[in-house]
Amino acid sequence: MVRYIMLRWFVLSYIGTCACSAQNLDTVKLNVGGEIREVGRATADKLSWLADKLQLDCPADQPVFIDANPQVFDLLLEVARVGSFKFLAEIEHPLKELVHTYSKRFGIEITSGHGFDFRLTARHPANSAIINQYSYISNSNSQCTTGVRHQWNTVFGDTQIPKARPTYWEVEVLSLGFDGLDFMVGVVDTSFKNANSFLDSSKLGWGIYHRNGGRCSLRGDSSDLEDISGRFPIYKGMRLGTLVDVDRGSLMFFLDGYFKLSHPMSIKDRVLFPALSILGATELAIRTNLPAPL
Repeated sequence: MVRYIMLRWFVLSYIGTCACSAQNLDTVKLNVGGEIREVGRATADKLSWLADKLQLDCPADQPVFIDANPQVFDLLLEVARVGSFKFLAEIEHPLKELVHTYSKRFGIEITSGHGFDFRLTARHPANSAIINQYSYISNSNSQCTTGVRHQWNTVFGDTQIPKARPTYWEVEVLSLGFDGLDFMVGVVDTSFKNANSFLDSSKLGWGIYHRNGGRCSLRGDSSDLEDISGRFPIYKGMRLGTLVDVDRGSLMFFLDGYFKLSHPMSIKDRVLFPALSILGATELAIRTNLPAPL
């Protein structure tokens, strides 16, 4: 009996020591995808998933294994250290996409926090004389299709795109119709004048252009700049995200929340509005007030 009590006391004391060590160490050692990291405990606790794991694992003897990409994990740690993610805007987008994916797992928010809200309008917001008479806008001015006449019709966002920060919104494909599936999603300059055409018709619009047969291209200067059919499939239910940074001059596109490609032309310092162009029975809906991915 005495031996049992002593053994039980020893086991409980050892467990308590490990737990105490895990909670009180100034630093913790991690094995991140085969690479060793020593991290301040205060920094590690800012990643909620990691903090929970360290409560369960005892890092006194062996580094705690983290099944993650070491480069991406280092970037998330830096976000936790400095309390900012603005530096992520400078990294390459394939790596940035991984950072966004891992951030959800580790419980850290890396979006801008600034939503951009607008409604669709058939009248150019900067020039009331320019109006599209044929598109049908519905559902509190959030959905659009060509209703009266089978032709190109462009509608606008009623709010200018901010110049001081990245701005993001999505267009959901509700229906591709049966005839004339062409549509274009992007931005137009404030000087755009022909709402009864598509948004790239006067070299004052830039975006993604979808055609019958599934072809897809980036357009600017009234011409196809790059065929992206294999990289950007268009289908019913997809969400086509547009990220605009006027200050940097960049126009980027996302598919169902994941970055895919950048427009090759610069839109730096332009006065811009969101815009949609539809040829036939395709129906599109905007999703606004979303934080911009950085």
